[in-house]
Amino acid sequence: MPESERGWRKLKRRISEAFRVEPEKPFEPTVRQREIIDKLADWVVRRRLTLPAVMFLESMTPLNYLGSQVLVFFHPFVAAFLSSADYNEFQQMLEYRESIPVIIQAIEDCETKFVAKKKQRKSSKSSEGSKADDTKA
Repeated sequence: MPESERGWRKLKRRISEAFRVEPEKPFEPTVRQREIIDKLADWVVRRRLTLPAVMFLESMTPLNYLGSQVLVFFHPFVAAFLSSADYNEFQQMLEYRESIPVIIQAIEDCETKFVAKKKQRKSSKSSEGSKADDTKA
């Protein structure tokens, strides 16, 4: 085999390995990351931003690693307002593609609990109102 042909095969093999992506490991949030996710989900639901947040997260899923690197860039600016440990933990969590579905699921679960509480309060108020009407009659 001529020397140039071996060189081309070697180059071809190196190029094909250059863009190889390692299989992703399953994402399992730590206890601290779970607390941060729950805090974020509660904040989103209390402000009634569930739908926009879920749509944003779904659309940005392919770019979550890039987003985590942007968070690294903005850390000095944000550190004045947020806890540095929480910010770092959140940034590291976003490096995993599977973290986005975990965040979305937490937001949806929090929304479900919020709606259930709201319905329960509404039904308890209506039952109290009917009891007051019965005592007046």
